[in-house]
Amino acid sequence: MNKSIKPVRAALQTAGLKVKILEVSKGTRTAQAAANAASCEVDQIAKSIISRNEEDGSAVLFITAGGKKICAITASALVGGTLGKADAKLIRAQTGFAIGGVSPIGHLSQPRAFFDPRLLECSLTP
Repeated sequence: MNKSIKPVRAALQTAGLKVKILEVSKGTRTAQAAANAASCEVDQIAKSIISRNEEDGSAVLFITAGGKKICAITASALVGGTLGKADAKLIRAQTGFAIGGVSPIGHLSQPRAFFDPRLLECSLTP
């Protein structure tokens, strides 16, 4: 089992959720690759985007549908400050995950987070 799955499983259990975690052998560093591995539509994938809050250096998490992009201007307005690119060191230190593998949950320290409500529109049944 990949060590990154442990904090995700723990967060799900703490929330009282019983879900099947799909572990795949090949990389899923893109939302499309994850959708292909899970046999679902790309917008059913919750994509985690981490930005750097330029005022305090903290990570800011945006959870969006896999096929969508984050508008930097809108994201900065939501945060109420300037956002910059988060580097690998910041992401690993604050979330515990590597770039390309950041889960929406199970972080080392909970970043300020914003959730795309379009994810609630996705049906998980055929």
